[in-house]
Amino acid sequence: MGKCPKCGKEVNELEVHRHHRQVEVWRAFLNGDGEIDYDCIKTESWDEWTEEKYICPACGAILFETKEEAEDFLKSKAKQTPR
Repeated sequence: MGKCPKCGKEVNELEVHRHHRQVEVWRAFLNGDGEIDYDCIKTESWDEWTEEKYICPACGAILFETKEEAEDFLKSKAKQTPR
């Protein structure tokens, strides 16, 4: 296992937060109780990720923003760990 450069805790995996584009169209109306209610009538999304962050699961720090950086970190830590 490697160590998080921010908190120093042992890390053998990273959390990945991915954001992608999605548009939702909602209908707002008054329900039977006279309160506003919503129905989603259309959702469109795109396959590509618009943002990707690799995060330390121990402290929540953003460590990397590309797959390549995260992969390099995990691979270098794996080489340092005796099996």
